[in-house]
Parts: sequence; C-alpha cells; structure tokens
Amino acid sequence: MQLKKLQRILSLASLTVGLAACGGGGGGASTPPAETVPPVVSSVNANRSGNQITLTASATDNIGVTGYCFKTSSTTPLANDPCFQASSSITISTGQTSVMLVWAKDGAGNISTPLSFDTVAPVVASVTEGTDSGQVTLTATGTDNIAVTGYCFKASSTAPLANDPCFQPSATTTLTPPQTAIATLVWAKDAAGNVSASRGTETVAPVVTGVSVSNNSTQITFTAAATDNIGVTDYCFKTSTTTPLANDACFQASASTTVAMPQTSAVSVWAKDAAGNVSATASAGCAATGVTASQASALPTVCVSTSLGQYVLEIESVKAPITAANFLRYVAEGYYNQTVFHRVISNFMVQGGGFTGVPISVGNIKAGTVYTPIVLETPAITGVSNTLGSISMARTNVLDSATTQFFINVASNTFLDTQGGGYAAFGRVISGMNTTIESIRTLPVQSNGSEISQPLTPPVIQWAYQLK
Repeated sequence: MQLKKLQRILSLASLTVGLAACGGGGGGASTPPAETVPPVVSSVNANRSGNQITLTASATDNIGVTGYCFKTSSTTPLANDPCFQASSSITISTGQTSVMLVWAKDGAGNISTPLSFDTVAPVVASVTEGTDSGQVTLTATGTDNIAVTGYCFKASSTAPLANDPCFQPSATTTLTPPQTAIATLVWAKDAAGNVSASRGTETVAPVVTGVSVSNNSTQITFTAAATDNIGVTDYCFKTSTTTPLANDACFQASASTTVAMPQTSAVSVWAKDAAGNVSATASAGCAATGVTASQASALPTVCVSTSLGQYVLEIESVKAPITAANFLRYVAEGYYNQTVFHRVISNFMVQGGGFTGVPISVGNIKAGTVYTPIVLETPAITGVSNTLGSISMARTNVLDSATTQFFINVASNTFLDTQGGGYAAFGRVISGMNTTIESIRTLPVQSNGSEISQPLTPPVIQWAYQLK
C-alpha cells in the first residue's frame, strides 16, 4: 500500500512539471501575434460649394481605421505624423494647385498606400475665332495637369457645375448670327470634376474712333481713341499696315505712343479687347500719298492734317533759310496744332496759322510762344516765287514783321513777289493741292468786317509735323 501511494505522488509531480513546461515557464498569459495588415483607402469623393471643395475619404481595415492624412506631398507619413486626423473629410479651396493624396492608418500604426485626388482646375489658355459663310467658330485651348475632358460655351456668366449639360468633349462651337454679337464665356473641366475659371470671348471687334497727334521739337505723340462693347484692353502702333494678331508684341495697355522727330512714315493703329478681337486699321499721321510725295522730294517736308484732309509741303531751306527755319520751328513746337484757316479768298489764297477760331480777334489768338519777327527774304533774293501752290509768310505793312501766319497761293500770284516790298515764298504744296487745299479754297465765306473772306466753318489744322 505504501509503495502504490508513493507511485501516485511521483506520477502527479511529473504531470505538474510537464504542465509547467508547456506553459512557457511558470504558467504566465500568452502574447497575441502583431497585426500587420494596413488599411485600404477605397475612394475619395468631392463635394463642391462655391470656392471650396470638401474631400471625404472611405477606407477599410481588418481591425479598424483610426485616422486619415490629407496632404499634397507624396512622402508617406509616419503613424505619428500630425497630418493624421480622426475625420475622414477635409475642406480646401478650389484654387488648390496640387494633387491631394490621402492615407489611412489603423490602431496598430499600419499605414495604407495613398489614394490621390486631382484638385487642380484646368485653365482655358485661349479662344480663337474663325469666320465662314456668316458663322463664327470658337475654338478653345485648355491645359490641365492630367487632361481636359470637356468644354462649356455659353453666354451666361454663371459658372457651370461639372455635370452641367453645357460641357461637351469638343473644344469647338459654332455661333450663327445674331449670336455673334453676344459675349460668350468658355470653361474647361477635367475627369475629377474640376472646373476652370471662365475665359471671355465675343466676336465684336473694337473700333478706333480717332487718333490725335501732338508734337514738340523732338518727338511726336500719337493718342488713339477706341470703343468696344466689353472694353478696349490694348493698342498697337506700328508703321506696317499688316493687321497684327491678338498676341502680337506691339499691343500695349497705353493708348499713346511717342516717336522721335522727324517721322518719315505713317503710323497704323489697332485696338483689341479682352476676347482678342482686333479692330480694323486706323491711320495715324501722314497718309501714304503724302509720305510718297515726301520721299520723292530732296527738300525738308512737313505733313499737315486738317479737318478737311491732309497736305504736304516741301520747304526751301537752302534758298530761303531764314523763313524756312522760322516756319519749321513753329511746326516742331506744335504751334500750328488747333489753329484755323481764318481767311479764304477762292481766286487768291488761303491763310492760317495765327488763330484758333473766327472772327479774327484777340480772344481767338493762338496761345504759345511767338518769336521775334523775321527778316523778309523776298523772291528777288531767294528765287522762290508766289506761284500756284506755293506757301508764303503773311505779314503786316512792316516788311520785317512775319511771325507765325502763312498763306498758300491758290492762283499764280507772282505780283506778290514785288508788291509792297514783296512776300516771302519759302516752299510749295506737293501733295493734297487738288483735294485738301481745293476743299478749303471753295468753302462758303462771309464778311470779316473788311472783306468777304471769313469761312462759315473754318477748317482746323489738327496737327503738323516734319516728315524729314
């Protein structure tokens, strides 16, 4: 009996030792294996409202998602990165310029691979216009960091949503009158539903309504005036008559340009609007016929623009140096600008250069510097006669009294070469005699108190400048 009891005790002891060995030394609790399965970001949805986008991510995980990280950098964040937040949503501006990436993490610190969402809106870079058989075709050019998927053309200024039926795959649309007078706006969108800012286009070109000219002794300033249904944005001044494209470097915001004296050619002017419509050409400065006449002359030339047209003078600077220099100085300083032809005798001469209106009075005298009267250079001295088309200096009964006033002979007045001591002819009309001067010569006139010579509507000298 004693032997069997001892055997049972030894057997129980052996079992206890075996159990202890199976328990990993002392019977402590077991440790579960580490969790290494990262979450998966399955989608990112966008909700646009005004100028904001709310991005909401969806993610799954075998134990549970605990945080989301939204950022534009592609560097995977660590589990303790402050970018992680409990919320699965973030609100950003529609002006966001980078792709947004989203990560999710779980309680074990496992981080998902990123899912990207494009928040970069396309840009409508340009809209070009083409006309065929009365129809206007608008073609947009859009750029995007991924790709443009649709274009919307409409007259309303309300920005479309990405699902607006106005969006079409084609970048081109055709307008038929009277739609061509309507300002059209263009938007582009991409596959993520980002919609660009609008770019305006309309088919009504500006109109250059006039170009004024002013000058001093060293330069000429051309200033354009133009109108447009949406607004003029730029002006182009150049000597070429070839119409510029809307992106030509000649276009500038200023309506004025300044060139050095003398100006040897005409200046062409264009205006454009925000939609890139370019106006028809407007001529500024001396017309082509006057420039051609100037180029054919070996003498200094002056172009004069009046309310009845232009004419060009050649100046006898060698034969009549005193008179020529006097006249050219007043031209260079812009003295003759806005003066009138105040005396017209159709079978004799037309006179101007001293008054800004009629009647002849102190109140209508042109303001500005009037220099000392010049010494009379008679035709007997110069050899330049008062023939048809010649220009001479007006004066009082005092021989050396000429200052600013001149007259153009509209008949052969050679008797003036000697009458009363003579009148100083110093050049002649080489362009515009049969047009502009003829129009001035035949104006209706009335009495000025001493003779029938005051124009009912006196022609205005708009500007005069030296061509060469």
